[in-house]
Amino acid sequence: SDIAARAAELGIETRHIPVSGSPTPEAVREMVDALDELPKPMLGYCRSGNRSTIIYQQTQHLR
Repeated sequence: SDIAARAAELGIETRHIPVSGSPTPEAVREMVDALDELPKPMLGYCRSGNRSTIIYQQTQHLR
């Protein structure tokens, strides 16, 4: 994507964790991995903010 390409140019590591509707257990696990592995600070986002908030909340009991 354009965002990933531009981030790479700037030396920023990205992860794409697709979520459509409610996050699947697999997506939540991918988010846990991203939270554990990516440099901080990090930014998680989606168009409205709802899915990124929900998936982040669902990771909290796994970490």
